[in-house]
Amino acid sequence: WTEWTMCSASCGTGQKHRSRKVKTQKQHDGKSCDPPANQSTTCIVKSCPIDCMWNEWEEWSNCTATCGGGTHLRHRRPLQEGQHGGKMCSDDTNQSGS
Repeated sequence: WTEWTMCSASCGTGQKHRSRKVKTQKQHDGKSCDPPANQSTTCIVKSCPIDCMWNEWEEWSNCTATCGGGTHLRHRRPLQEGQHGGKMCSDDTNQSGS
């Protein structure tokens, strides 16, 4: 067999292959070489980076004042935290307005 090829993926799941050739062909009623001449297998190099993904912003809260100068808030939470070197979620989970 030849050496395995490099994994087809730089991260996550890919495929690698190897092959072989017949050295001596069948002779004098000998047995034929059995296939396969090629093999493939699954390979995993490393986990792929996953970036942060956010949920939608929640609805605005009620205003803190009934007239003049109040504020209102809204929140959001990460749907998926960053992993394996991907972009991490910022601390931007709250938003305020007047």
